[in-house]
Amino acid sequence: MESMSRGSTGAARDVLHQAAERIRPSQEKLVGDFRTLITDADQLMKSIASASGEGMSVARDRFASQLESAKHSYEETERALRARVENATDATAQYVSRNPIQAVAIAAAVGLVLGMLTRHRD
Repeated sequence: MESMSRGSTGAARDVLHQAAERIRPSQEKLVGDFRTLITDADQLMKSIASASGEGMSVARDRFASQLESAKHSYEETERALRARVENATDATAQYVSRNPIQAVAIAAAVGLVLGMLTRHRD
């Protein structure tokens, strides 16, 4: 039973690790897009201080374009992440339905560890 539990734990860990690895590129792209947006916003703020009416319009249009691109990227990433979370949830549900005893044992062990970690010491 112990070796089955360790195998079950390893399988669950592998599923979660695979899901995290699939999410990582989307997460990195989203972070990069927001860094670009922040850089552009900073440049816009600097140009506002010294821009003429035409320069202000160009800067505002550029910023609006970058903001729209970031929004689009965020929406795409959100859709992709939701799909991946849904897949991970389905995989977890399948695992639990195939291995109910191991799943309960894993959940109990995790609960025990969390309980021990969060318990107040007098």
